[in-house]
Amino acid sequence: MKLALALLIAGTVLCGVTSAQAVAPYLEDFETSVTGSTSACSNTAALGAWTLPANWAEDPSGSPSFRPDTGGTPSGGTGPSAPFSGSIFLYCEASTSGCGFPSILFQTLSPTVDVSALTAPTLEFYYSANGSGMGTLVVEETDGAGGWTPIYSTPGVDEGDVWRQVVVALNMTAITQVRFSYTSGATFRGDFAIDDVSFNEPVALTWQQNSAASSLTIDGGQYAVRCPFSQFQVNSTTNLGPTFWDVGLTTTAIVPLGGGGVPTGGLQTINIDVADPSFTLLFLDTTGSLAPHSGVFTSGFGLPAGVTIGGQQAIIDAGSADGMTLSQAVEAFGDSTPTGPLTTALGDDATVNVILGAPPLCFNGMINFYGTGYDNLWVNSNGDVSFTAGHLDFSATVLEWETLMPRIGAQSDLSPQVAGTIIVSETAGLVTVDFQGVVEFGGNGGTQTSTINFDTIGGGCDFSLFQDPTFIHDTVAGISNGAGGTHPGAGAASVSFDAARGTGLLVGLPSDSWIDQATAAGIPNTAGTPYLFISPSADGSTIEIQ
Repeated sequence: MKLALALLIAGTVLCGVTSAQAVAPYLEDFETSVTGSTSACSNTAALGAWTLPANWAEDPSGSPSFRPDTGGTPSGGTGPSAPFSGSIFLYCEASTSGCGFPSILFQTLSPTVDVSALTAPTLEFYYSANGSGMGTLVVEETDGAGGWTPIYSTPGVDEGDVWRQVVVALNMTAITQVRFSYTSGATFRGDFAIDDVSFNEPVALTWQQNSAASSLTIDGGQYAVRCPFSQFQVNSTTNLGPTFWDVGLTTTAIVPLGGGGVPTGGLQTINIDVADPSFTLLFLDTTGSLAPHSGVFTSGFGLPAGVTIGGQQAIIDAGSADGMTLSQAVEAFGDSTPTGPLTTALGDDATVNVILGAPPLCFNGMINFYGTGYDNLWVNSNGDVSFTAGHLDFSATVLEWETLMPRIGAQSDLSPQVAGTIIVSETAGLVTVDFQGVVEFGGNGGTQTSTINFDTIGGGCDFSLFQDPTFIHDTVAGISNGAGGTHPGAGAASVSFDAARGTGLLVGLPSDSWIDQATAAGIPNTAGTPYLFISPSADGSTIEIQ
């Protein structure tokens, strides 16, 4: 009897239900939730002593659940700083390896909702994907027969501290239910959140969002500012295979729905001002026809000082109600701000992407690092400079230097928000990142001073390093091409700065890393004077330590 009853209950939850727990139009803003523990491993209501709104549920599989929170999430550099509305949202606590990351599946189910009174049943919600360790959300709808059909997924990237609106058509026309399934990323900076979930008639998006069918970014995002004639980088993608496309352009700022934006018949939103006299179609107005799109398109362009360009792409899509799928709108601005050094305001375990051609540096050159040219770099608050991505890691290891992003400098556990400065500058082709008197974490009083230089003309690089003798945190220092390099140390230090000092030029192979490490201390320094690490060609083939 117990088994039969259990099967009946499971069938009611997962299969075609005969009565619903809510009736559309239905909105859940999570204000009736009760918050509880923020411990990553307390990821069920029973463990965390928190409750979801009425008829919202954890997945019967027993996977970790979204939980209620107010304000920001506990970890810095991830999660929303505030709810989209009210005082409470639901989020996934990604802290603690094995509980919150990597690749931990969080699932939460909506109530069953009767949508039979709606003309075109639609799900609307808002999400926050703020953090460098962001994973991917998949929204699934019941198929009425015990299964789930994916109806939406996020890009799986750090989208900043903003709430994104999603509007997606539902398949079921009588009783439906959705499941929010989030798979966390590689680090604890992956607190994903949702708010204001509704089942209602379709609404147009205030801001059109990128999708796999139509994605457009400028310098990796939606807005970009560069100095006059510095090259913006435009990236366009579509998963529709060979197709055709065009880009609408204006010399005005992009606009939201209700502020100049226009809804389409298929409930997409045109976020460029098509009524402005400057509106033009990039291809149709210049060549008389749409352009072919192979799936990936990249290009660069510069702008004079004071000029704004807004753009939005349309990918021809036979499956769309509009016959096309729009991307987000993007905006570029040529800034005339006077040039000068950039004083960062990095907090604990933080990173900032510095674009060389953007104010205040306004430098149009490139850094050559291990044979690759970069027009931007990442300054990490824990003492190193990296390329392709930043990091928030306070526990330095050689293995990470060998398997992750290219980098140079000395990584430890630093607290620049407590004491010290980190300044980026450029003079006569020399790009410098200067860590001056940055105190180590925990109030021990030890400081680290390091100056990292990139010679954009000659191609070499170097850095100086001095750590107080009282330094107590693990340190990894040197130069590495990360996952793209070769590593003589194979997980251990490949050079002793102390032993190599003053011995002249050390010869390796192009792409070699040169790494020293220390446990619970700064890099050993018998002389007690600052090191100078020189890589004449910045490719690992030769170094000298003075």
